[in-house]
Amino acid sequence: MNALLQGAIRSLEAHPAVESVTIEEAVDGGATARAIFRVNLPSRWAAAGGSPNGVRSREEVLFEFPPNFPESAPRITLREDFADTLPHTYLHKKGERVPPCITFGDKRDVMHSDGIIRLVDQMSDWLDKAALDQLAENEHGWEPSRRDVGFNFLEMDIH
Repeated sequence: MNALLQGAIRSLEAHPAVESVTIEEAVDGGATARAIFRVNLPSRWAAAGGSPNGVRSREEVLFEFPPNFPESAPRITLREDFADTLPHTYLHKKGERVPPCITFGDKRDVMHSDGIIRLVDQMSDWLDKAALDQLAENEHGWEPSRRDVGFNFLEMDIH
């Protein structure tokens, strides 16, 4: 693992919302970091362990750092059964980890301008807003919406 990747993982571990991080190094030089984020919930929801929409008081977030980090940003995903009906999640297949949309634009651009800590901050903020169902901010005007149904793609199960 290169020094820049080690520094990114130290930044992830030091974030106030991150409770713990488990690292798995890849043979190609990349790494996977499983971070447990504390989600800021109202007291009754925290006592119940999560929000009514399924966001838990502790959420595992997977950061998959590519071998060419920091040239490329990490792939960030949530647990497979995370509520995929919330706004600002990317399309994915059922049963796969849910990829949150935490930045306006390319994660790499955000990371290169503000550092990895900005992505960690964004992830923490996204989880807090997701729990309160406040990911869409309609009072700020139009937001692009996800299209779960579309055309020009085909998904098949041959079994």
